[in-house]
Amino acid sequence: MIIIGSMSHVICCAGSLIFLLGFNRRSLQNRKDRQFFCMLLAAAVMFAANTADSFYNPQPENLVEFILQAITFIGFYFLLFYYTRYLSEIIRPKAYRILDFATGSMCVLSAVLWIISIFNGSVVQISGEYVTPGPLYLLGQMGGFLIILNDIFLLVFYRKVIGIRSAAILATLPLIPLIAAVFEMLFSGPSVRSQFIFLSIMIIYTYYYQETSLELERKESALLKSKVDLMTGRMQPHYLYNVLSTIYYLCEEDPMKAQEAVGIFSDYLRDVLEVLQRQEPVTLAWERKEVRNYVRLEKMRFGDRLQISYLSELNEEEILVPPLSIQPLVENAIRHGMHTTDGSVRIRLEARIISADPDSGTGSEKNSAGKKMLTCASKREVQILVMDDGVGYESDQVSYGEGLLNVQERLRMQCSGTLNVRSIVGEGTVVEIRLPCETDRKRKRTSPVLL
Repeated sequence: MIIIGSMSHVICCAGSLIFLLGFNRRSLQNRKDRQFFCMLLAAAVMFAANTADSFYNPQPENLVEFILQAITFIGFYFLLFYYTRYLSEIIRPKAYRILDFATGSMCVLSAVLWIISIFNGSVVQISGEYVTPGPLYLLGQMGGFLIILNDIFLLVFYRKVIGIRSAAILATLPLIPLIAAVFEMLFSGPSVRSQFIFLSIMIIYTYYYQETSLELERKESALLKSKVDLMTGRMQPHYLYNVLSTIYYLCEEDPMKAQEAVGIFSDYLRDVLEVLQRQEPVTLAWERKEVRNYVRLEKMRFGDRLQISYLSELNEEEILVPPLSIQPLVENAIRHGMHTTDGSVRIRLEARIISADPDSGTGSEKNSAGKKMLTCASKREVQILVMDDGVGYESDQVSYGEGLLNVQERLRMQCSGTLNVRSIVGEGTVVEIRLPCETDRKRKRTSPVLL
């Protein structure tokens, strides 16, 4: 029995050390995480002393034996103290702050009483693995019992703040050692408190890391949203300025067209501002519609000098892109692709599924009806091209301005996509968007559409 008890102490000690070593030290800047780390440290010290004590029992009257037992008692009450502080950091009741001193004082007094009991057996008489209650056993249990009762009260009273599920899990640390204490009070025999405490710490540790992971995901999501909000906020004034410049130009050249442009622009703003407020990806079909509205405004200014065609091989209702991710590319093609001689530009938009691996072929398959179907396997991507036949640039002169960087970053954060630019002097510029291909999409045979 002694060997089994000693081995269980070894398991508890090893487990607590693993928990301690696995703790992320970088999170110690957070007050709540510091309390949890101190709780794990106290548990590790307690289990280490308890393990050493279980193997040192052949000489129970030795000074080392007394020191090990004292460290065990101190570790246990420090464990309760930091657990209570951990709860107070989760709940954050202002009135509870003044009770920290009371909790600490109760832990110190209880630890002192148990340490004295090592010498006179007033609380318990320890013989090897066996524990026999002493005359002051109930008084010795009173401090820990009051702390545990206080913790349970907090969990019940603030269950709506913590969440019922979380409160039930957190209650395992005070309740399980309490059950062990009652068991030891009713039955003389081997001490099971350490094993019960380790079980509760294992449950709390698992809960802590699940909550930490969820909290980290929430913070990353909030950070992502704030970045998208910032980039969208920077994008809108830039775009609005360009459209208003076009309308301003039309007011001088053709007031009737300017009035029509204002109508188109108001419809456009209604759709776009609603989507931008949600900060969610939109379908490629929605993006194409807004590109068409933008092009209608620009064609009022440039007339036949601006020609745009669109060829799609996709079901555009299934493809998601960040809102206004293609429109800025078309805008750049118009602004920077105009020929210096006649002020004209032809732009072509294409959307298809391609192979991410050039050696894997086109990947076209036939369905049960014998019709061709574009498969979207793990090595396939959605490719969207915005091509113009404008003036082009030297390869070393291609630079990503604020607009392109904005689109590139939103593609990366919202769709895990990429953006690349290729340009040749005298031949034009190609901007390529690639998105992960997640589902099969049937080939939608369409001829070029003149926008």
